[in-house]
Amino acid sequence: MEKFPIHTKLSKIWSEIKEYADGNSFINFTESRTGNNKYVPSLKIAQRLYQNTVRVDYVVGQLRQKLETYGHRQKSMAKDNVEFKGLYHALRLIYEANDLYNYGELKLPFSKEKHDMLLKIKTSNIDQDFLFNLIDNEIGKLYNRERLVISNRSNVEDRIERIKFNLIGRKKIEYICNKSLSSRVG
Repeated sequence: MEKFPIHTKLSKIWSEIKEYADGNSFINFTESRTGNNKYVPSLKIAQRLYQNTVRVDYVVGQLRQKLETYGHRQKSMAKDNVEFKGLYHALRLIYEANDLYNYGELKLPFSKEKHDMLLKIKTSNIDQDFLFNLIDNEIGKLYNRERLVISNRSNVEDRIERIKFNLIGRKKIEYICNKSLSSRVG
């Protein structure tokens, strides 16, 4: 494709692009809808669609930008020895679990404080020791809540038995009653 001027529209070199991409599973050809509901042949590279009406320099610029940012997480992890994306998801899940324990439902969106904390983690803009302590504290809250539930096990077990009776016991009683009525009739 380097042999074409960068201001060339993809539609002008569409057959050459198809030939170049033959057998490449990372480049797909599809159609996408325009603003006036017409379908236009499109090229899908790295989960981005490029209609054949755009110029080569636009696609190259977009791909170059994606390549420059690709690997940021890995570079950050190598530099800081911390994988912030994983820690972000871990803390988000811990927040959600604590909400389920405390309120019986997810409280979304998160409070401004929780949202700001997650944003700091996502952007690697947080002290590692502080983050690790925060995660430990939040896990501690979960653990304490779980211990409280376990210590009230008899209440929990009673509720479970009532649920089982309501769901299963009634069906068994109906079955037994119908069985005994059928044996009397027959």
